[in-house]
Amino acid sequence: MIESKLWLILVLFSITLIFIIWKFDVNNNKISININDDTPTYTCEHIKTLMYDSYGHLNYKLMSDKISYFSSSELTWFEHPNMIIYVKNNNPTWFIHADKGKLTKNYILYLYGHVELDTLIKNIQLKYIKTENVQVNLNTQQIITNDQITFYDQYLIPNIFDKYLYKKRANSV
Repeated sequence: MIESKLWLILVLFSITLIFIIWKFDVNNNKISININDDTPTYTCEHIKTLMYDSYGHLNYKLMSDKISYFSSSELTWFEHPNMIIYVKNNNPTWFIHADKGKLTKNYILYLYGHVELDTLIKNIQLKYIKTENVQVNLNTQQIITNDQITFYDQYLIPNIFDKYLYKKRANSV
């Protein structure tokens, strides 16, 4: 009788040990998933993002019909992005829209195709700017382009500047 109890305990101990080893091995196995670089990690439609500074002032509002984030390249792509840049006291200064956009991990927003920057400041001569591509540093709110730009004044008269004259830079402040 003692011998049968000893065998029963030994069998139960062995089964428990095997179960513990199996459970430990299953939990420690890493599952490898092949991620296709062409497939976004996630997508969203009709998105609106508000970004505030450390004092609670609105820096910018970014809206888009669709965004796609790719974790492999750490890029976010936008379809028909719209952006409003604000200065202190939550005063809007620029409304920017384009066909496409790309946001990098360094918070640089590249806008492509039919880019238009509309001023939201009243009582100034400049009404809007048209170009093909701009780069917006979301940390400093600096806007840069190397492409030809066309300024439209209050009378909607275009003034064309060529990229070879100088590098265009605009601050929203």
